[in-house]
Amino acid sequence: MLRLLAGEAARRFGGRAAVVTGSTSLSFADLDRFSDQDPGTEAGLGLGTRPDDPPEDAEESVGRPRAGVDVSIRDGEGRILPDEDQGEVLLRSEAVMSGYVGKSPDHAVFARDGFIRTGDRGYIDHTGRLHLVGRVTGS
Repeated sequence: MLRLLAGEAARRFGGRAAVVTGSTSLSFADLDRFSDQDPGTEAGLGLGTRPDDPPEDAEESVGRPRAGVDVSIRDGEGRILPDEDQGEVLLRSEAVMSGYVGKSPDHAVFARDGFIRTGDRGYIDHTGRLHLVGRVTGS
């Protein structure tokens, strides 16, 4: 599928294409297909890798938080977990919504400290890279 998308984007836009994936890192095979184009990855909310980052950042993770983005890994009780421990991924930045309009039953996605619960399960490794491993049960 990625090959089809990249080929169509290159045809339409003169050889330059952006390939966007969400909620996981690319497989090594898929990454190899695009590594000669632009090996950077970027998440819209401020996580990602840049072309000058080590290749393993894009190969093994979704990258590191950029300036203005806070990532927190928490257990089921909302306690912050240490690096390498898996838990729910929470984000806080100016790009993350601050709430729902009106009364919504989805208010539980917001932590008291301004973080939003993503429903993703992951961990931060010893280098600060975020790894996603699945979804939190019940999300």
